[in-house]
Amino acid sequence: RSGDGRQGPLSPGPQIPSAAPRTRPSVSAQDIDAALAAWSRLAPPTNILVLADASKHMAEKMNGRPRIRVALDAARIGLRLFPDSTHMGLWEFADRLGGIRDHRELVTLGPINEPESGQVIRRSRLDELTRTIAAHPKADSSLYDSILSGFRKVSGDYREEMNNSLLVITGGRDDGKGTDRARLLDALRRGWDPDRPVQIIIIAFGKDVDRESLSQIADAANGSLHAARKPEEIIDVFLAALARRLCHPTCKPTT
Repeated sequence: RSGDGRQGPLSPGPQIPSAAPRTRPSVSAQDIDAALAAWSRLAPPTNILVLADASKHMAEKMNGRPRIRVALDAARIGLRLFPDSTHMGLWEFADRLGGIRDHRELVTLGPINEPESGQVIRRSRLDELTRTIAAHPKADSSLYDSILSGFRKVSGDYREEMNNSLLVITGGRDDGKGTDRARLLDALRRGWDPDRPVQIIIIAFGKDVDRESLSQIADAANGSLHAARKPEEIIDVFLAALARRLCHPTCKPTT
């Protein structure tokens, strides 16, 4: 600053322009796409398993549509934000959905831009499944069992060079037929390794979400809970959840 306190020109510094950045009079859809593309390039590579709740809770209506349809429509938009360096897999879960297990593997965890087999890459398969997965109106939720299985899967397939995450899309309640909350929390706390951290990011939909339990579960793996009560909140909730990719798995969320 000068002697009278006025701010002088910006100091150039190495490879830093001294001129203030140019502002735009308006922001177009193309500008937003370009910003999202740049954001994805900055984000660290991600190894992420997605759990989609297909229980009766996701069959309930949200502004006239099944919760699962509202949720997966938003997930399909979020999927586009992941760069080709991503590894991703997808499970759906509900009581007895997978026979002995309460989850069913739909896409194996692996490179998003490569096929599991044949010619269809995972990204295309995931896009298709977000349009076709349906909820089961009579099936209870196996949320806690599936979270524990998913956490162990990502921990077992841990990749040192990536952020490793479990993303849970859910109606927000467990129906109590398997692992209870206390046992799940104990297993997560014992299994969470600060040298091989796996985050649990939970996106919950509806007005009857068990926020207290889900917050404790997310905290046990240094993750975060994001809840949407109305359809118009869902995209913002997804963006907030996916922004956790920019945070090292051992950092703490600010909200």
